[in-house]
Amino acid sequence: MRKLAVIFNTCGIVRENPLQYVIGLKSILDQEFDDFEVIISSCLNSQNCKQYLLNTFKDRCSFNFIDEQLPVNVTFNHSVLKARRMLGEFEGYVFVDSGIVLRTPH
Repeated sequence: MRKLAVIFNTCGIVRENPLQYVIGLKSILDQEFDDFEVIISSCLNSQNCKQYLLNTFKDRCSFNFIDEQLPVNVTFNHSVLKARRMLGEFEGYVFVDSGIVLRTPH
């Protein structure tokens, strides 16, 4: 059983920022801790944004594309359930907003 499922939330309801998403995702993936899986929880992102994320992270992340307007807690729970079906159980589930950039260890 893997330690953590990191649910990275993106949202295209008002506006989207694919370049910021990539910066945030890379900051997670570049951590030295490696017992985790990143699941991109994409709520109403445009097709172009979805394709950009797929092209950039298809081998490093899993995806949950949600095509209806839902509150963030609902999309998080939906992504957790989908991750469990796709990848099995995790010891913990962590929500990360797309505006967050983690520091890399020095």
